[in-house]
Amino acid sequence: MDIGLPHAKHSKFRIRMALAAFLLVMSCFVAVVRNRCSAKFELIIGKNSNRKENIEVLLENYGSLAPKRYKYSQLKDITRSFSEKLGEGGYGTGGFI
Repeated sequence: MDIGLPHAKHSKFRIRMALAAFLLVMSCFVAVVRNRCSAKFELIIGKNSNRKENIEVLLENYGSLAPKRYKYSQLKDITRSFSEKLGEGGYGTGGFI
């Protein structure tokens, strides 16, 4: 007569239920975090704006810290027609002066 067998099944059931509850709580947590991040993003760029407008608004919000935009002709003038190579690594050329 094996008395420990029903206890082992009950223990496995508890472990499975605890795991299921943990996964449910984590799924809810991820959903809430994603929803909040999405809401913050919509406050910054607006809900019904297109991609180009989003980029422009983002650049305006960053002010002097925003990335600078240059035309190809401006880059060519700034770098003296890309005459001097700064360096080269595993991913290609590092830049020109």
